[in-house]
Amino acid sequence: MDFEDIQKLISDHIEMLPAKNVKIHEAEELAPKFLALLHSIVTVKLSVEEQKIGYQTLIDVVYKDCMGEAAGKTITEKKISAVAMKDYRESREALELAEARIDFLKANMKIFENAHIFYRQISKGD
Repeated sequence: MDFEDIQKLISDHIEMLPAKNVKIHEAEELAPKFLALLHSIVTVKLSVEEQKIGYQTLIDVVYKDCMGEAAGKTITEKKISAVAMKDYRESREALELAEARIDFLKANMKIFENAHIFYRQISKGD
C-alpha cells in the first residue's frame, strides 16, 4: 500500500466517524475497522519514514555536489548559490513532502485511535 492508497482509505473511513444514534452492533463492527486502518496507516508511515531517511542522505550528497559547482568567492555566496540550484531544491522538496506526509499520517492515527476507542466503548455498553 502506498501513500495515495492510504489517503483513499482514510477518506473512506472519515465518512464512518459521525456517531449519531450508533447501535451496539454497529459499534462492534466499526471498532475493529478503525483498528485495522490504524495498522495500515502505521505501515505506510514506516515506509514514508524510510523514504525520508533516503531523501536526507540524497540532500547531503546533492548539496556537496552543488557546493562544488556553486559560483561565489566566499563560503556564504557558494551556499546561497548551492541552495538555489534545481537539484538541491528538488531534493529538499522531496524531503519536505515526506515530512508533511508523516505529519498527516500521525494526525490521522490520533483521529482513528480515538474512533476505535470510542466505538469499542459503545460496543461494551459504556
